[in-house]
Amino acid sequence: SPLLVLAALFTALFVGLRYETGADWGNYIGIFDATVADLVSAVTSGDPAYMFLNWVVREFGGALWHVNLICSLVFMWGMVRFAQTQPNPWLALAVAVPYLIIVVSMSYTRQAVAIGLHMVAIRMFQSGRLRAFLVYLILASLFHKTAIVVIPLFVLAVTRNRTIIWLAAGLIAVALFT
Repeated sequence: SPLLVLAALFTALFVGLRYETGADWGNYIGIFDATVADLVSAVTSGDPAYMFLNWVVREFGGALWHVNLICSLVFMWGMVRFAQTQPNPWLALAVAVPYLIIVVSMSYTRQAVAIGLHMVAIRMFQSGRLRAFLVYLILASLFHKTAIVVIPLFVLAVTRNRTIIWLAAGLIAVALFT
């Protein structure tokens, strides 16, 4: 609904235009300030998509709040896409406010983008668009490396072969517990 999109846009502005707010604010200032003029060095110095975004914003003379605004728009886009699949989209959005929106998206920008992209990936999976599902999972992993743990779930979601399922589950368990 247009009203849901408007609420999401307002929320994205509220989150994206924050200043000196969030547990990782100092870290993100450091990342933004350390983004060098060389694109290859920037992209290889951290989570590639997030570093690329910082590099582009710096190249255009922007500031950290521009990065945060773009990230919050991506997060809220994913949140709305996911909420629209629920029986009551407004309830899904309301439930997300206390922790997912206020705590996570206002404190952990990279993780929030990854979560937003995961929510879009879920939409793609539900509609049977498996390639798009995988692309969004990979893109989420490029914003925050921990998002990669969801990619093996792709294998589990698209196969009925028990050997592959057990192998993938075993690899997931080893990765999580070592």
